[in-house]
Amino acid sequence: MIVFANLFVFISFQLFYAKFAHGFPGVIPLKARSPEGLHTVDLSKLIDSQENKKIFSQMKFSDQAFYDTTDNVVGTTEFTEFNQYQRQPYVANGYIGSRIPNIGQGFAYDQLSNSLEANEDDLSNGWPLFNKRYAGAFIAGFYDIQKNTTGTNFPE
Repeated sequence: MIVFANLFVFISFQLFYAKFAHGFPGVIPLKARSPEGLHTVDLSKLIDSQENKKIFSQMKFSDQAFYDTTDNVVGTTEFTEFNQYQRQPYVANGYIGSRIPNIGQGFAYDQLSNSLEANEDDLSNGWPLFNKRYAGAFIAGFYDIQKNTTGTNFPE
């Protein structure tokens, strides 16, 4: 029954899009969008510009990253093989946070890269949880469900 309900919703959205897409001239249909627009000479110039390099100067793995100030677009031309903390976009407001895995939406554990600098500590959250690092959407907060604190951020 759930399969039929999902199929009905999917078809309804497709029909809605097909019927009303022409009523919104600012919306470009997917089949009319050009993937060649991502790899232009202008984008290469933007990536290599001093202003762009300054924006990403303190970020690891940002050689191919760009920020287009006119269109307010952040992106990269490099496909990343490994799901890593340093390469995941993060959006939060202080209470709800979402770290989006670079392999798609949802939940994913971080993966160790093939870099010479990579080590097992890159996969650990550290204090206070000491668990394996993963990405997803979460509600912030630290709940005291343990009897004692096993670590601290500061030396005593």
